[in-house]
This record gives sequence, C-alpha cells and structure tokens, in this order.
Amino acid sequence: MELFSTSCESIYLGWDTPLLKKVSDELQTRFRQGDYLDLSEVDCVLPSTRSCDRLRELLQQASDEKKLRCQLPRLMTLGSLAELLYEPTKTLATDFEQTLAWARAIRRFSPDELESLIPVAPPSEPLAPWLELAGTLSSLASELASQDMTFDRVSAMAEGEVECRRWHLLQRIQDAYMEELFEAGLSDPAAERILAISQNRCQARRTTVLIGTSDLNPVVLRMLRCVDKNLIAMIGAPEALANKFNEFGSVISSQWQDYRISMRDDQLIPASDMMDQAVAVASQIRVFGADHSPDEITVGVTDDSQVAPIELELRCCGVTTNRHLGWTLSDTSPGRLLQLTAIYLQRQTWQSLASLVRHGHCHRWITSKLDNPNTLVADSWHSQLDHFIANHFPVRVDDAIPPRAIEKLPKVALLRDLVAEWLKPFEGAPCRVAEWSQRLLEWLSGIYEIKEVQGGFADNTHSPLIKCQSAQGMDSPQLDLEKHAVVQEDKCMGERTDLALRTACRFLKGVSELNPALDMECSGGVAIEMLTNRLGFLRILETPQSDEIDILGWLDLALDDAPALVVNGFNHPFVPSVAAANSFLPSELRLKVSTDLNDRRYARDLYSMQSLLMSRSLVRFIVGKVGIDQSPTPPSRLLAASERDRLPGRLIRVMEGQRETTQALHRWDKSEIGAELGVPALSGLVGGEVPQIKSLSVTAFRDYLICPYRFYLRHVLNARPIDDSSRELAANQFGDLVHGALEDFGNSDDRDESDPQLIEMHLKKYLHQYVQRWYSSHSSSAVQIQVSQAEKRLRRVAQVQADRIADGWRIHQVEASVGPNEGACIAVGDRSLPVKGRFDRIDVRRTDGLEEWAILDYKTHGHPPEKKHLRKTTDGYQWIDLQLPLYRMMVPYLGITVDPSLVKLGYFNISGKDEETRINEADFSEKLMLEAERLVEQCVSGILDGNFEPTENRVEYDDYEVILQTGVASRLLNQAAGDSEEIQR
Repeated sequence: MELFSTSCESIYLGWDTPLLKKVSDELQTRFRQGDYLDLSEVDCVLPSTRSCDRLRELLQQASDEKKLRCQLPRLMTLGSLAELLYEPTKTLATDFEQTLAWARAIRRFSPDELESLIPVAPPSEPLAPWLELAGTLSSLASELASQDMTFDRVSAMAEGEVECRRWHLLQRIQDAYMEELFEAGLSDPAAERILAISQNRCQARRTTVLIGTSDLNPVVLRMLRCVDKNLIAMIGAPEALANKFNEFGSVISSQWQDYRISMRDDQLIPASDMMDQAVAVASQIRVFGADHSPDEITVGVTDDSQVAPIELELRCCGVTTNRHLGWTLSDTSPGRLLQLTAIYLQRQTWQSLASLVRHGHCHRWITSKLDNPNTLVADSWHSQLDHFIANHFPVRVDDAIPPRAIEKLPKVALLRDLVAEWLKPFEGAPCRVAEWSQRLLEWLSGIYEIKEVQGGFADNTHSPLIKCQSAQGMDSPQLDLEKHAVVQEDKCMGERTDLALRTACRFLKGVSELNPALDMECSGGVAIEMLTNRLGFLRILETPQSDEIDILGWLDLALDDAPALVVNGFNHPFVPSVAAANSFLPSELRLKVSTDLNDRRYARDLYSMQSLLMSRSLVRFIVGKVGIDQSPTPPSRLLAASERDRLPGRLIRVMEGQRETTQALHRWDKSEIGAELGVPALSGLVGGEVPQIKSLSVTAFRDYLICPYRFYLRHVLNARPIDDSSRELAANQFGDLVHGALEDFGNSDDRDESDPQLIEMHLKKYLHQYVQRWYSSHSSSAVQIQVSQAEKRLRRVAQVQADRIADGWRIHQVEASVGPNEGACIAVGDRSLPVKGRFDRIDVRRTDGLEEWAILDYKTHGHPPEKKHLRKTTDGYQWIDLQLPLYRMMVPYLGITVDPSLVKLGYFNISGKDEETRINEADFSEKLMLEAERLVEQCVSGILDGNFEPTENRVEYDDYEVILQTGVASRLLNQAAGDSEEIQR
C-alpha cells in the first residue's frame, strides 16, 4: 500500500471566490474542445447532493451563455466514492439486509453467552428488540470500519476483563454476521472495501474529480492511494497552504491545530435563546436584502433543530424559504399515516385509533362512509368518537362497548369495524417481511391511487394529490422586507406528498425483493412498525424556487456560492461536531478510538469557516446562549483559533454583548392585525343571526354571572370542550359516577332501608351497575381506582342515609325535573324565560299530620352551601351561584303544596373525608333570598335583551381562552406592540 499517491493531480483554486464557480471554469478549460464541452467520461465527487445540483446548474448556465454543446459529467456524493473504486466479489447487502443479518447472528448465541453484552437477553419473540440491538451493532461496526478499526483492535485498547470479554463477543457476533451474509450470497460493504485494498483491486475507470473533499475517512484514503491514474483533486484554498492538505484535498489534522482565522469582530452576532437567534437571522437578512435578491442570500444552520424556528420567523416577515436539508419522510402526510397505522396495529387502543382516523386522508375516507353532507356536527362520527373516549374511558378496541355508549353513540362501533376492514391486509398468521412489505406497498398504492411506471412510481391521473404550483416571484429583484412585508403563500404540500410516496414505494419495492435467506417471519404489526421506522429516516428534497432563501446545513456552506451568508448556531456542540455516543463504547474507550476523528472534524470545520470568510464579504455568525431545548450552548471552540489578542474581546462580545442591528419587520407591524385581536362576534361564530334562547337550565345562571359571553358559548351554542386525552374521571364525571349509584338507589325498593350495612351493599351494587353501563369492566386502571374511591365514600354515605331514615326522612323522588312542559319560567314584567332543571333528591318527613320537605343536591366535596353561593365583600355578601334560590323558585312546579320558603334547601356532601360527608342545610336569610330572586330577574332581563358582552374580570379555569384570546396569542401581540400591561389568563 502506498502512503502517498503520486497519481492524483492536486489543483489549488484559491478561496477568494466560491469553489464551485472556479471548478466550473476549470472543467471547461480542461475538457472543452471548440464549441463542445465533453464531460461524459468524468465522475465528479462532491460532499453533498446540494453541491452536486449546484455544479450541474453552473455547468449548464456556462454552456448556455457560451452556446456550447455540453455532455454533463456523472455527479455523485462522497458516500458513493468507495463503491466507485472497486468491483465487489458478491452483491453488496443493503442496509436493511445488513440489519437482518446482524439480528440473525445475535440470535445464534444463548442468553448466557450474551450476558457480557446485555445483562438480560430479550425473548425470542417479538422480533423488534433483536432488530433494535442489531441496528446498534451494525451502526457501531460501520463507524469503526470507516476509521479502519475492528472489534479485535478495540478489544486490545479495552481495560479490564469485562470490557475485553465484551469486545471479543462482538467480534464473534460479527463473524457470525459475515457467515449469514455468505450463506445468503451477499457481502458486507466495509469488508469488501478492505478486501479490495488488500488485493490491490482499487482503480478509477473514468476520470474522477474530487471536489471539496476535505474530510475523507481513513478507509477511503487507503483506497484512493491504491489508484494509479485518473484522479484529480480540486481544492478551495491557495497553493501556499498545500502543506495543510493531502493530495486528495482532505485536511491534515495536525497542520490546522495552530491555524489562526482571519475575521472581523462585527461578523460575530450575539443572541440569547432560539427565538432570539431566529430574529437575529431575520434582521441580518433584512440588512442584506437592501442590496441582494433572495437567491443571493443563504441561511446556514449548524443543527436541524434550528430550521423550524428560523422558517417560522422568516415566514412572519413575508420571506419564503427552502430547506435543503429536506424533510424526513415521517414529517410528511404519507409518513405520518404509516406511523399512526403502525402504532395502532401494535397497540390497538381507542386512543391510537382516534389518532389514526384524524389523519387527513383517513378522516376524509371515513367521513365518506359514515356521514352524509347534511350530518350535524354533533352527530358526526368524529364527534361521537370524541364523546366516547372523553366520557367512557375505553382502553382496548376489542373490548365490549358499554351499553350506554352503544345507545347514544352508534357510529363508534361502525367506525371500529370500518377501520378493522381497512387494515385487514395486515391481519393473519406471521409472514416474511418481504410479503408484508408487498402488502403495505399495495395498501399504500390503493389509498393514494398511485401506480407503478417505468423508473419508479407516479400518481394516477385521478389521484387526489394536488400538484405543486410555482410560487409567485417577488415584485422586485431585491429583497426589501420593509417594502415586501406581505403574506406569502406556503409552498404547496402536494409536491412533498408526491415525493414522499415515491420514496416510500421505492423502499417498499426493494424490501419486497429481500434476500430470502435473510428474511424473517413476524406478525403484521411488528413488520409494519419495523418498516415504518426505517422509512421515517429517509429524506425528501423539494424543488427550490427562485424567490426562496436557501437554508443549508453547515457541511453544505463551504460549497455554496451566495454572496451573502448568515450562519446560525455558531456554538458547541454543533461546530465542530463531536463523535456521537454509543452504548457499547464507553467515554474513555471512545476517546481512544475517536481522537483522530474529532481532530479531523475540528480541522475540517476550521478550514470551512476560513473558506466562508475569505470567499465572500457578507458573512455573519450568530452565537446563541441556549439551544432550542434551553440547554446552555457555549460559543464554538473554533473561536479559540482567533488571533490571541482579539480572543478575549470576542468572547465578551458573544457572551455578554447586545447586538445592534436593524430589527426584523413582521407582516403585522404596519397593519391593523397587531393592534388588537378583539372578541369574535357571536353572529360570526354561528355564521349568521344569533339564535334565541328557548329555555335555560337553573345551573346556567352561575355561568351568566361569571361571563355572559362564555355563558352563551356554553349553554346556547353548546360549545363545550372535550378532553379525549384524559385517562381518569374529571371532577364532574366522578360526581356523575356517585350520582348514578345514588339515583338508582333512590329509584329502587331499597331506598327506605335502615340498616347501614345493607344500604352500603345496595349502593355498591348500583355503583357497579352504573360502571357497567358507562365504562364496562375494561375501562382504564385510573377509572377503576376511582370506582374504588367512590365505594369508600359510599360507605360513609350509607351511615348518613341510615341516620336520615332514623330521623323520619324518606326519599320522595330523585332526579325530579321541571321545564316548559310544566310551565316553569321566570317572569320579568310582561316577559318570561322558560326554565328547566333536575333535582338530585327530594325528601319528605311526615309527623303528626305535618309535612316537611327538603331539596338536596349531591356534591362530591365537603363545602357547605353558603361557601359555594356567597362571596364575602366589604358591603356584606355577594351571590356567585343561584342554584338553591332557583330551586326554591321552582318549588311550585314540583307538586309541593307548602310555602316555598318552608322547603329546606341544602347539599348532601359526599366528601373524601368521612367527617365532611353529611347533609348540610343552607342557612340563607330571607333578605338574602329576596336579593337572589332580584338577581335572577336581572339575569333574565339581560338574557332577553341580548346582553352577552364578555366580562373584563379574570375567569378561573377558562375553557374559552382560544376564542376570547386571553391566553398566549394576546400576550405576545401586546408585547410586540410595546404594551406592558399584563394580559389576564
């Protein structure tokens, strides 16, 4: 093996201008013959897909400008270089096949043999844990192989018997992995590269041009040094720095450790958190936009997590962007559908079903099956599903649906059966992964109506997908945010969905042709989860538009040629990046293995930074203080390469300084959008004339006292929140649980029982009957615990009820109701408002020919009626709840003939504390009761007059923050307008 290649021609192109433009010129000089530029026998190797695309554009533009006939070169990324230099002895295993081979190899070993690797080996089934372990070992082996390391070599560095034993075991597993591939007629790419080097079989059959390849790993370098011709390296640096690069343009780490970068202090911009960093990016773009159009400005990010906040901020400024980092397939509509389907197949719960059917495509399909266009929202399948989950707390989809849910929510069972039919292809006995992949491919193709065509997959002419339309160009070639702060349409989602489908179908098509010797049998749920996990990491790239600002990753920036550049996140640990952790490679051992790797990354990133500074005049590096997860992010250690005398000042600038620059201009800054959000008119919420109130519940008056606007939303528009994420009964639902048991008891022949033990037995019986009607025996464990808590409370209730019977009281009626049919109303002058209500319990006691009546309301707390109805003020008491006074006003409609003022009113408190579980009769003076009646009349007048203005007072436990905009949005807009007044939640 040669230590230094003499066959590679190294060309230093300088760094006074972007490298790719000089590469384009150099290729034209070398391969142009008259009016013909023939690059058909040339392979150009670049670090990324983005740089390949850009070089292709530059060559095509140059040919068009000079009117040359042009044969473009074959362009490829650095990851394809190794396989370009040799012919494998066997077919190379794909990544997925390698993972399967590792899994099969690991499963050859007994749990005792694997103990030094994992203390407890997973069971033989399911397959998922083995595949996860296989993926970890495959990743570790690949990482070590790229550094020209093996498990045996690492074991020689390990300290202690346990570590040595583990690495020897890993080597044995790798040997078994190689045997699995051999038996399948496949080979490992890393092993094939080493074999090609040892047999001196590496060669370049075509002219191979290495462009910007500043970070070649040791194995690729060994392969290149075996090549004896046809190699050219084009390096973006002056020839005076030739000692800092090897002949292939890769940095020599040791030569860069003492290098000092040349930069100005104003090129470093301090920022705080991620939101402030995004604002700093937008501010710099506004400055650059005075002289440059969007295609002349690039935003660089050093970590993927920075992309979304920057995109959002720029969109708020009216600037569209294109992320060249692309989207993972899991971020797209098809990817999300596959994820939700996999989760449901593995864990068939109502929560996972609810998530699946809310996917846009699935939702539209189910709606077409279960609802017609005239279906009311309250009767729609998704509304019924929400109520079912929120009120019945089901767990498993295959559990029996409670009778009350079947009666009230009939579409829930139909929905469950429809989804089961939809996913029927994934049922049945275990099959090979290739078979499941084929089924998934056919299922996905059917959903999106796509068909296979030559060269890949394309959408059907009748596909529901919408093709992406080109974004409209800006009014001016220059990017002036102040002049063009307008709303720009988001990029159409159709192109992203189309690309995701093509990518998914290609992957599934490949897996369906999986090598049979490596394939494994598993259930449909396991297979779909495994395939979806691998699909989720695939990336898709959208077509950039001319009016979009490019967002590039750090490694793409060195070959970008935009004259204006702002780089966000110039911080540790993003730049330079450090070798990732691995569970089988402890920190001390990793330090030994990866020291060269980290030194090489430092040198690569230092060179990239210097190249950026030298090749353009407008460069800014934003240094934040914390990352998106609020963890501290110190400045990049590349700053330590500054001139010694300037380093302290620069560190103070980025860690304590405040930036002074033009502020970003949001779309609403010069419009009325940010002046005040305001409260939506009720007519706007209902889409026309505000409905008239026909009747009113007695319990609704309390809500009118709190806020007339919220009262209307809840009791007239029936706009009530539904929480389908809770796993336990809310306070009102727990109250309904206890109410249900007491109601059934009060309607039974057992209601006059005087023995507390028998009363307790009856109450528990009715409690469990209620549970069976509403929740069944398979409700969530939290609900079952709450049922036990209800039993404990009813034990004390039984004693109170026995004492009540001993005092001569009997239950006269439970859940008695009044309403318009009984003539119940509140009259104010010549107007009246029908009132309806249900009374938990009416008791009567007859002694010596006299009747005593009591109306009791069950409450699952220990507070007396006075505390819940009255608030103490400086002037006395203020009514905050009118429930019991209204009960007295409804007495004449209940068939009770005594004077309403003689009817006792109160609570039957059923508290978690035994001492608070008792009957609390209200002690309201007649003066207070008359004040309450006048307040009731005032409420009725306000309701009949249509007075539904929102209150200005703070509302606790507000369910309507979004509609009234009393939450985050309102506060942010007030802060943006400079309003320091605290926004009430």
